[in-house]
Amino acid sequence: MTKAKTSSALSHPDLRESCANVLSMFSWLASTGITAMPAAGPSGNPFRNRRMCDAAHDGMLITLRCNGCRRTLHFWAADLVKVVGEHHQVHLAPWPCSRCQTADFIDVSWTVPGAAMLTGLTVRRPVRKIERWLWRNEKA
Repeated sequence: MTKAKTSSALSHPDLRESCANVLSMFSWLASTGITAMPAAGPSGNPFRNRRMCDAAHDGMLITLRCNGCRRTLHFWAADLVKVVGEHHQVHLAPWPCSRCQTADFIDVSWTVPGAAMLTGLTVRRPVRKIERWLWRNEKA
């Protein structure tokens, strides 16, 4: 009995036409490159965002691009864990641009690189940590 109701409901011409319209709309969207849902941004809850230790565990390459001066730098996430800590959120710039002296224009992206992406790519690696003394002037 249920089978008969289903087949009669699908054979209704208005329902068939509306299903065809919906399918044609989705195929049109797919052909234009428009996605049905917007890309998910970072969450307001910092515990839901990807952390630097998660990116390091997955072997990700972090790319920092300053749109102010058009500078692009690539870092391994495992190296950035040593510098900024394991709980640093990946979508936040770890420091301002060294040319522009601002973090306002930095876009951070991360990916698991393939072999084709790594050919000819320059990745910045840490060499050593240098401690600096800060001085202030005082009246004697």
